[in-house]
Amino acid sequence: MRPDGTGLRELTHFSPAPPLQGGFASYSPDGRRIVLQFNGKCPAQGICQYFYVMNADGSGLHPVRTGVPFTFLTDWGPAR
Repeated sequence: MRPDGTGLRELTHFSPAPPLQGGFASYSPDGRRIVLQFNGKCPAQGICQYFYVMNADGSGLHPVRTGVPFTFLTDWGPAR
């Protein structure tokens, strides 16, 4: 979407209800990538230990393993 609200385009095709859901998205500081929560690879119990990164155009969705159960709040935040 452009800053004026025009050009809205869907980047993901997750269903709005289980089983596949995504959310808590945040753009990278340079605007080229998006980090988000996506339960597509989580075990049936829903104990997800991943967040996902994709290109700003919606391509290249891939997991980033955290090893921490219930990983779902994502944000680029400042570098440490």
